[in-house]
Amino acid sequence: MSLKPLPVDLSELVSAFDNEGGDQDVQTRAFFDLWSGEIEYLPFELEDESLFADVLQAPERWLRIPSLGTAERRRARSTFVDDVNDPQLRLQLADALASPDQAFAAFAQLLRRTRGLFEQWLHHRDRSLTGPARAWLASLGIAPASDR
Repeated sequence: MSLKPLPVDLSELVSAFDNEGGDQDVQTRAFFDLWSGEIEYLPFELEDESLFADVLQAPERWLRIPSLGTAERRRARSTFVDDVNDPQLRLQLADALASPDQAFAAFAQLLRRTRGLFEQWLHHRDRSLTGPARAWLASLGIAPASDR
């Protein structure tokens, strides 16, 4: 099967895969434009559906991007923790991930409190999850035309 080249921002697609409904303030879902490769985020609770009519009224064009499972999201974070050089920080991150409630939120909060760590995480996440993102695109018959 020949794959259709489409400009896709793989980093944004990875972010959408790693999104389990958005942050706590705004619950969102991500949609992929099969024609342009763009990604659109829609709040779960729409106050004005007309703002997102292009997405909602064209299901043949827009496909909801699935979230990765909790196990895969946790695995990506665990491999990141293994690469952290500071033993104290590595322990704090591991403890955050071991939390039965809000593990991902606690992990993200710790990343943001430590200078430069969030950017390191984003780089690691892109490297770790680009494979599943590319596989999902291929299942749709799409190949990224370029890594924007």
